[in-house]
Amino acid sequence: MDLAGRTGGPTRAPRLPLRPEIEAAVRAATEKALAEGHK
Repeated sequence: MDLAGRTGGPTRAPRLPLRPEIEAAVRAATEKALAEGHK
């Protein structure tokens, strides 16, 4: 959400923050989708 210019906020219980390697994969996929014009 934050990458797309929207407020995502912190993770709420019972979910935990993503592990760094998973966060990097999600970030890369999101950046790719945004670069391709997806909103």
